[in-house]
Amino acid sequence: MIPGIQFKRNGRMIGRFSAIALVFLGLAATLLPVLGAAQAITQVPIQVSGAWARATPPGISIGAAYLLIRNSGPADTLVRIDCPVAESVEMHSSTLEGGVMHMRPVAELALPAHGEIRFAPESLHVMLLGLKSPLVAGQHLRLGLTFKSGARVSADVVVRGLSDDGASG
Repeated sequence: MIPGIQFKRNGRMIGRFSAIALVFLGLAATLLPVLGAAQAITQVPIQVSGAWARATPPGISIGAAYLLIRNSGPADTLVRIDCPVAESVEMHSSTLEGGVMHMRPVAELALPAHGEIRFAPESLHVMLLGLKSPLVAGQHLRLGLTFKSGARVSADVVVRGLSDDGASG
């Protein structure tokens, strides 16, 4: 017991262990709502869906991936994508100019507040450079997306067949 202080509950003396337990229970009841709010604050408002890549023929070390990024929070900027099956990853845009398709690297992409970025064939896409092995239909791989805010989002990418044009979603 603490000298000079008596712990009573319902008019009866309680032991030191019981008193300490009551103090901890009181603190826990006080902190749980605060901790829950902190967790809600740290949840990333960015989600990825429909991520897929086209299979690659043997001997080809470049692949492409496509996905949809939705943002339910404030504006952010996609600054980096990584993938463990590729030596490097770049974001590219494709544009048709004078009947010729041009592909250009994109350093970063603005993700508007409550908006989206769509990576699709013949448009924005993720280039997987220096593939460590061919992409095979049915395989899954991971993309890691990094945003200027420091947010990181992981995407599961399913590899589709060589002839898939992405029309199925």
